[in-house]
Amino acid sequence: MRLRLLLSVVVACSISPSALAEQANPIAPEDALATQHVPDDVEIQLVASEPVVEDPVALAFDTEGRLYVVENRGYPSD
Repeated sequence: MRLRLLLSVVVACSISPSALAEQANPIAPEDALATQHVPDDVEIQLVASEPVVEDPVALAFDTEGRLYVVENRGYPSD
């Protein structure tokens, strides 16, 4: 059975902060997929990126396979 892994912005977030800071322009979400190394039986699929999802802090799938993302857009705020 083939394991399907759906990731959103998590793909883009897998780039180390120091590597991202060194770049003049961040990597586009579509290009970030090419930088991922996963086993042959795992598939990564981009399902959302900025501006649809910003500052993700958690994600979960329900029993029907729907993806839910928790965001914290206001952190830190006074």
